[in-house]
Amino acid sequence: GAENYGGILLWYWTQFHRDDVYYHAGDDAIVVAEEDVEVLRVLDVLAARPLHLSAYLPQLATRPTQHVEFAFTPERYWPRAEPLCEYLESPFFVLGNPNLPAGPFKFPVLAQT
Repeated sequence: GAENYGGILLWYWTQFHRDDVYYHAGDDAIVVAEEDVEVLRVLDVLAARPLHLSAYLPQLATRPTQHVEFAFTPERYWPRAEPLCEYLESPFFVLGNPNLPAGPFKFPVLAQT
């Protein structure tokens, strides 16, 4: 995932996802999710520790859902998730030489500027 992107995240929440933020007090976790036709798109998860995201899906979906998409690499919250498509929303630039995972990796959409 990403760290210390609260300012960017707050901008996305207030400008685009006001109705897509869900808080779970028991886990002290925030999930940002939206629905589009038959797709439930999980945009971000903020939690101090890994949680079982599959338990949240029935609470997030308000209509029949055919599949779930993640706007980040979900292995921390959904270890068996498999990449099925590539998003080409915009180029992503990284300064420096970070150690990125060898496999498919999606930097969280709500952390991008």
